[in-house]
Amino acid sequence: MTVSIVLAVTDEPPEELILSPSTSHIEACQFVANDHTAQLCLRIVQWLEELASKALDLENKVRGSHVGTYLPNSGIWYHTQRFLKKGASAANTIHHLDFDAPTREHAHQLPDDKRDRVQKYPSNIERVRGRILMCICENHISKQDESLLEDVWTLLRAGRLEEACELCRSAGQPWRSATICPFGGLDLFPSIEALMKNGKNRSLQAIELESGIGHQWRLWKWASYCASERIFEQNGGKYEIAVYAAQCSNLKRMLPICTDWETACWAMAKSWLEIQVDLELARSQPGRMEQLKSYGDGIDGSPGGIDGTSQPSPGPESWPLQVLNQQPRDLSALLQKLHSGEMVHEAVTRGCKEQQRQIEVSVK
Repeated sequence: MTVSIVLAVTDEPPEELILSPSTSHIEACQFVANDHTAQLCLRIVQWLEELASKALDLENKVRGSHVGTYLPNSGIWYHTQRFLKKGASAANTIHHLDFDAPTREHAHQLPDDKRDRVQKYPSNIERVRGRILMCICENHISKQDESLLEDVWTLLRAGRLEEACELCRSAGQPWRSATICPFGGLDLFPSIEALMKNGKNRSLQAIELESGIGHQWRLWKWASYCASERIFEQNGGKYEIAVYAAQCSNLKRMLPICTDWETACWAMAKSWLEIQVDLELARSQPGRMEQLKSYGDGIDGSPGGIDGTSQPSPGPESWPLQVLNQQPRDLSALLQKLHSGEMVHEAVTRGCKEQQRQIEVSVK
């Protein structure tokens, strides 16, 4: 079967949705609309997400559901919940079930709900990073949670961000929904479709008027990167790692679970596109590119353009240097990585080689 991608002419963002002052999302959409290569990459991502979404629709039609192997109480400290509903209390037991309760109340959930807690973070850590990490690490991680995260990953892979967030909320984990869809639930994918879906929402504009354009964007991505790395260090669930890695172009934490070429290509293309947007936002801000260059001698402002010996600052001010050297330099390099990249799952490499062999046989 031959598949072709037709690159449609992307319209400029509708004038009625343009805000003044602008926002990082509007700037991102305008950049993609005016850059041919970014448009092509966007269409590849949308095409692969559409294929995955249609597969979910078919599964839903055949089986009656496409995700939802988790239990309704997944993510909730069930034994502690029952204990509190009885009106009972104890000095060392939390009185609320939100993820901040153990830290805020200096107490714990019941032993049946409890798992070993991670060490405290330094007091000077960025508040956002700390909250995201606490959201993840303070909660009970179980097989139910991993099933939930597998479903979330499946929905994100199909471009169904809203469904993924709703799934988290229905599972009793609204905090997780907030970590994968910040800024009041706005869809920040750099497409005109996402911009139109958000409408003339001024939430991001209000945030960036206070902190500066792109600042919260960088902080969220950096926090997601820290979360994906910390969960990996703690031997956390592979889907939980991948979900947060997908928010920050952390390819080395996504690709291990991408076992088919479509998913691996989606991960690479989406990451490459979002890094292009990050760099464009940096270029549009006075002094930002110079600041980034000061962190890495090898940076030339493109994916793959930082040498392996550079040591980016651990903070959000150096974003996206933390993941820049993971990205393909261009779309040709992306295709090459699918065939022989070190981070790519061996099943993907085998599949690509088999596809190439079949093409060569057909040509002969």
